[in-house]
Amino acid sequence: MSTNLYAVLQPACRLLLLLWLLVGSLALPSFVAAQALDLVVRNGRIVDGSGNPWYKGDVGVRGGMIVEVGNLAGHTAKRMIDAKGMVIAPGFVDLMGVSTFVF
Repeated sequence: MSTNLYAVLQPACRLLLLLWLLVGSLALPSFVAAQALDLVVRNGRIVDGSGNPWYKGDVGVRGGMIVEVGNLAGHTAKRMIDAKGMVIAPGFVDLMGVSTFVF
């Protein structure tokens, strides 16, 4: 009786692929966290637009884009801004303030 080699190796290949993806996904956050941020706005009241109440936290910016929101106490940055007592609304755009169209 002959054995199909593909049928024998397929479960092992799936297991190796799953293990490779798992190890890669665990290593990626540490790599991203190790990169220094350009700007960290610290200690602000974050209003994220989700409808939830504000919470105290930090906003990290790299390359002109918001990359992290939350407790960024262990992160380094080229520039830090203390927003104690102020509101940070990451990603908020006031369309009425910049609109030139008349409706």
